[in-house]
Amino acid sequence: NNIVIAAAGGDLINGSSTFTLTFAYGYVVLWTDGSSKWTAQSTGLYSQGSWIPSFTGFSSDPTPVVADYVLTGNLCTVEIGMTAGTSNATSFTMTLPFAAKGTIIHTGGGGSDNSVQITTTPRMDTVAGSNIGTCYKTASTSGTWTSSGTKSWRGSFSYIIQ
Repeated sequence: NNIVIAAAGGDLINGSSTFTLTFAYGYVVLWTDGSSKWTAQSTGLYSQGSWIPSFTGFSSDPTPVVADYVLTGNLCTVEIGMTAGTSNATSFTMTLPFAAKGTIIHTGGGGSDNSVQITTTPRMDTVAGSNIGTCYKTASTSGTWTSSGTKSWRGSFSYIIQ
């Protein structure tokens, strides 16, 4: 049986109004920023959930279609899909559900830039101690985005959390 923890009022747990504990003998540790944001870290074997990413590089943000994660111990696997948002910068970042333990380069997935499907392999970087993922439209950091039209990123990857 699942246990659903619901945030009070306008508070959020990992960017969502609920957190679901989905495994037997599991438990969760919650901590707060002292205002309205809670972070849930599963310390059992397995949990899954969704979060609402925040973005930079847009005048009109993409809408997440999928922003799900599975947490197995301290390994977080995310799946991200979105509608394209209106670009106003050559950069593209989004928040991830947990801070990364290490700086890692993840390649794969797909997306669009300047309203056109990209044909190269995109890249997502995580940085130690941060829950910000930096997206590139190619496997190198020279793969900057167009600051007009629309852009999106989709894919899945795994990273170790702090």
